[in-house]
Amino acid sequence: TNLAIDGGDWVGDASYDLKAKSYWFKDQKDITAGYMITEPYKDVDTGSMVLTISAPVYDRSGSKIVGVAAVDIQISVVNNMVTMAQSTYETGYQVLLSSQGTVLAHKDETKVLLPVSEIGYSENMLQNITAPENKVMKFDDNQTASYGVVQEEEYTGWKVISIIPEKEYTQVVNSTKNSVIL
Repeated sequence: TNLAIDGGDWVGDASYDLKAKSYWFKDQKDITAGYMITEPYKDVDTGSMVLTISAPVYDRSGSKIVGVAAVDIQISVVNNMVTMAQSTYETGYQVLLSSQGTVLAHKDETKVLLPVSEIGYSENMLQNITAPENKVMKFDDNQTASYGVVQEEEYTGWKVISIIPEKEYTQVVNSTKNSVIL
């Protein structure tokens, strides 16, 4: 059988092929991890952009995957979670990128779901996103001099960019210098 239900009133028909979906476990890496997170896609039932977190369901012997247990999370929810997080800095913010470089969260909602290469970062930041160095760097954020650091989540490959405009960064650094001198 090929049964798909969503916990609401949607039930997939016989043509709905779970094994063809991005949340089906095909790679040993995902099976070993015990879960996976998809790239964003349009949900067939709601029409909303979502990502899916799924875990394998095994047969009674525990040796064969017979299904998945999954939950869809709307991209708007992910964006709100990230952009509403408290920042140490007044004008600082964070950006969340998928493993493929899709913007999942940004304070400017018009940039969500765009490739990171299209949201106005200078080339040195784009290179750092490709190969994160996990150190603070100066870059241009839509022609605004800024400082940022890129951190990568090990399993998913998602990246978080913490950004602070140069003006505030300089104020914090100078304030810290003055405190140390006193």
